[in-house]
Amino acid sequence: MLKNITRADFKHFKIQLRSYYQHYLDHPDSLVTRIYGLHKVEFPKTTKTCCTCRDYQTIYFLVMDNVFRGYKINDRYDLKGSRVGR
Repeated sequence: MLKNITRADFKHFKIQLRSYYQHYLDHPDSLVTRIYGLHKVEFPKTTKTCCTCRDYQTIYFLVMDNVFRGYKINDRYDLKGSRVGR
């Protein structure tokens, strides 16, 4: 699974990476989501008027396992809910 994250979340995960990894060594059956990759991709932005002026758009994302892989799901609920009418 892929999940977009903010730059602040990226920095936080990078700091916590060593203890996060150690947690899985100590608790191999943990149901905490396993994160397999922490990535940053930069795309150059170019405008039609000036192709030498480049700015970059950065996207941060995680590659993670599905916690429920291997389990049969009987019911699903939307815990986040809708913002309509709030």
